[in-house]
Amino acid sequence: MNEPTKNQRYYKPLEKPRMYPLELNQDLHICLWDDKGEYKWTIAMWDKTKEGYELRFVGDRPLDKRVDWRNLEAVIRQGQLLADDRWQREEV
Repeated sequence: MNEPTKNQRYYKPLEKPRMYPLELNQDLHICLWDDKGEYKWTIAMWDKTKEGYELRFVGDRPLDKRVDWRNLEAVIRQGQLLADDRWQREEV
């Protein structure tokens, strides 16, 4: 399965190449889609602080058995680049 089977209008990943069932969205949230591709939930997100954006994990969600750690690392790296770029643009 390369993309959700339902609710594809909500699947708008920023990461390239796509890392489904993970998804980095425009809100800088890393989401994990369910097994059937019908819904997703946030497993990590970037929070804006006085010093920039910081990555925060949501409970033990990143430890879900379906999370491929190599893909998660790639998504985190891409997300951090986007967060840093957003921070620079907001500071100007």
